[in-house]
Amino acid sequence: MTNKIQMIITDLDKSLLNNERQITSYTKNVLEKCMQKGLVVVFATARPLRAVKIFYESIIPNAVICHSGAVVYINNKRYYTAGLELSNQRFEAAFRSRSAGVKPFVSSLARSYPRKRGSDLAPFVNKLFYKNGIKSIIAKNILKNIIKGYPKANLAIECNDEIYANFDLTVYWKETVYKKIDIENLPQENIDKIIIGLESIGNEISQIKKYLSKGLYLATSEGEIGIIMNKKATKWNGIKALLKHYKIKKKNAIAFGDDFMDIEMIEKCGIGIAMENGIEEVKAKAKYICGRNDVDGVSKWIEKNVLNNLQAEPVR
Repeated sequence: MTNKIQMIITDLDKSLLNNERQITSYTKNVLEKCMQKGLVVVFATARPLRAVKIFYESIIPNAVICHSGAVVYINNKRYYTAGLELSNQRFEAAFRSRSAGVKPFVSSLARSYPRKRGSDLAPFVNKLFYKNGIKSIIAKNILKNIIKGYPKANLAIECNDEIYANFDLTVYWKETVYKKIDIENLPQENIDKIIIGLESIGNEISQIKKYLSKGLYLATSEGEIGIIMNKKATKWNGIKALLKHYKIKKKNAIAFGDDFMDIEMIEKCGIGIAMENGIEEVKAKAKYICGRNDVDGVSKWIEKNVLNNLQAEPVR
């Protein structure tokens, strides 16, 4: 490799995590060495933040892309690819108030300043101030149409780091805490994503597209679920925001993934690496293929090709 690797992006499920959905001690040590060398480590996942924090006891990455790009966190600061743009003066004033013991209500700040699509990233610590998702009324109409066409459809939504479902969600994610969905009483805020159990609709995922409005897209994950999201909520858009923040060129970033939602980042990062256990569509776009997730494929590739042949420049 001739590029100077500065950022490592990895999917979690069936990529960095083993089959028990754990980060092994070997992988933890490899990633820690990368961060000590000045490389930026990023988790890019369809998971919500609550389902990523469970790994923080093992390692806290430099950044996390949640909901496949709808939300980005950097060192516990929350960033959005299409968020608010606050002047430095206003931003510093908010944090001076916080440090002085006055807890700013960020939702009020969000209403106080205009939204500018494509604006520079604006951080707030662990506070929700903008959601790049699906409007509640649009989400409600989509769900109604799906149920009309498929009365037995298994549906769920993500909103405010909580999940609502009309079926037993533990079928897909064990120990998941969820609330029963009521389409008539959805939260009045933007929905992060809509989840559809593919088997419950006879795997007729292509038929669902007719219910989508402009600006939304439909993707599949793990061959079991369909996900409806805002078109701007992609892992690659999240990565682009991080590259801009850290002043890193895309040629100096590498990405690991296994499924459809990883294809774009695999194709567009400087080096794309597919999991041996990944789908063929991902492998076709990747420059390299690493070992399986159940044998630390990601970290072994990193140790051999990055740490043992390091061409990195610290970006902190």
